[in-house]
Amino acid sequence: MKLIHRLSHMARSVLNLIKSGSAPFLAFCLGAVPLVSQAGFEDNDRIRDIQTGLGVAHNVAYPSSFFPLPIGLAPGAVTYATNLGLKYVPPVLEQPTERYRLPNTPDQCGYVLSHDRPSQQLYQDYLHLLINFDNDFGELGRPNVEHWNTDVQVDLSYRGEPFDQDVYVLPSGRNNFHWK
Repeated sequence: MKLIHRLSHMARSVLNLIKSGSAPFLAFCLGAVPLVSQAGFEDNDRIRDIQTGLGVAHNVAYPSSFFPLPIGLAPGAVTYATNLGLKYVPPVLEQPTERYRLPNTPDQCGYVLSHDRPSQQLYQDYLHLLINFDNDFGELGRPNVEHWNTDVQVDLSYRGEPFDQDVYVLPSGRNNFHWK
């Protein structure tokens, strides 16, 4: 039911933008979404380019969208369309560099990792100005996250489970952590 409500709201929004004369720009914004979904989450440079194009257009149109009608109508439509387009672009997420540790257990077959940080952090910005993000995941490093005008929840997991215990004993060898 939520999906139907969201789709009908989006359809009304698109119709309002077309009526306001912003159809060409709306087509660009919505056309950016398939480009990103085809690029996948690995292509951070392409995602960053799409975010920058939409974000700069949003920020340029934003101040003049507060002007009274009819002056503020077109900038308001551009602001609305670009903000909507940004919501469908995935975030740029760059994992921290690999880190190597020597075994520190008594039998020298594992590594005791103390982790006193939460496994989730919220990245928030507005107009591409960072509001809140504590990207310090302790010994595991600092991921780089970027998004324009959209909150991003960064999750850290190990072997499919949230990484939220205080102490882990990791086996020798390569241990992969999943950032999303």
